[in-house]
Amino acid sequence: MFDEAGYLLVTDVLGLSTVERLRVALESAGESSQRGESVYARRNILVLPEVQAVAADPRVLALTGAATTLTRAIFFDKVPGANWHVGWHQDRAIAVTERIELPGWGPWSTKAGVLHVLPPAEILEKMVTVRLHLDPCDETNGPLRVLPGSHRQGILSSEQIAALREQTAEVICTGPVGSAVVMSPLLLHASSPAQSPSHRRILHLEFAPEKLLPEGLCFASACLLASLPPAPSLPLRPNFVGGKGGGVRGGTPPPRPSAPPLLPTKEETEGEGVGQSEERAEAGGSVRESTNELV
Repeated sequence: MFDEAGYLLVTDVLGLSTVERLRVALESAGESSQRGESVYARRNILVLPEVQAVAADPRVLALTGAATTLTRAIFFDKVPGANWHVGWHQDRAIAVTERIELPGWGPWSTKAGVLHVLPPAEILEKMVTVRLHLDPCDETNGPLRVLPGSHRQGILSSEQIAALREQTAEVICTGPVGSAVVMSPLLLHASSPAQSPSHRRILHLEFAPEKLLPEGLCFASACLLASLPPAPSLPLRPNFVGGKGGGVRGGTPPPRPSAPPLLPTKEETEGEGVGQSEERAEAGGSVRESTNELV
């Protein structure tokens, strides 16, 4: 079960035409993080209609349960000029509009001009992350590695993380282009440098239930998205069939809202078969932090 493992692998969530539109749109949008000429991350990409459309589509929201409000979107890539290692960590930061001092909240920080805070575990437990593969992701290009079940132990200290690494067998989250990893932000995860880096592009989307935050706090995305016109829908192709466990590894998916049937476009049909403190290091070095900076 998703609740037990803390993650889920799903094949064929995005159609190939949608993937290509996202690749093009994310090529130069948002605030970039780079080493030399190599861009390895982009933030503030919620203004892109392509990102809005994917995040709002019922067939993506079918993967997130009650967490239907988009709270953050980040683009990651691993290329020869920016190829890094990320140590075991939890994704603990959320982006908000203003600072309000509350017990159990903090520390606070600002990234790419956006205010962030580390909330209590009970907030993060209700959130869901969807990582969409815009390139085939195999064991050679720095895939996500997870420790199943580690999300059930709340916010972890360095000592607890080290102990869980000894006690728990890791799982490598690979998948074809258009597939997704659905995970709890509290799940321990890491990634290694790509052995043969070319591209390993990921669209990282974070979702939360509506009205999750205490009164006075608001996700930064809520204000931004409220000011933007509705995004057009894009073709997606959900598929839970094929492969061990019915195409879903990491446990049987929990009950999700039903999604409408979708017919593939001619373009997609013809293209089938394509495959706790924050420490920051420059891409190409080692990174370990609690805010999913570079995974």
